[in-house]
Amino acid sequence: MANICINTLKVKGDSKQLNHFISKTKDKKSNKELLLENLIPIPSSIVDDEEQIDWKNEVWGTTYTCDCKYETISETEVIIRFFSKWSPPIGWVQIVAKLYGRLSFSLKYKEEEIGFHGSFHAKGPNTRDYRSVSFGYPVDGYKSNPFIGK
Repeated sequence: MANICINTLKVKGDSKQLNHFISKTKDKKSNKELLLENLIPIPSSIVDDEEQIDWKNEVWGTTYTCDCKYETISETEVIIRFFSKWSPPIGWVQIVAKLYGRLSFSLKYKEEEIGFHGSFHAKGPNTRDYRSVSFGYPVDGYKSNPFIGK
């Protein structure tokens, strides 16, 4: 069984961009998933399951999300709470922040089994990354994402 990372993503900014972001990421059938692939799809050239998992981890920072809940704060702010497998989707947030330049993204996360937590903030190409280790285990550094540059 995979370790679960608990995530809270706050998205704020231009209401038109925010509505577009929500319409693209919210699972209209179950409302329980943050649909990472709708904004950053897996390349069609990657068909092997193991290669897809590797690509998701490298580009998104995780392989899937579940138990997602959207909470509308105002016309210009939404909070999305969800779980992800092993690690937070930092790579995904970093890329999406560039796609939605008039929105700011603030991701707080914790993984209690291994013992790390932190926050990641992005608006356009600007990012701030804060990580902490709770139980003495090093947090694997996120590699430079080839889809966003260094």
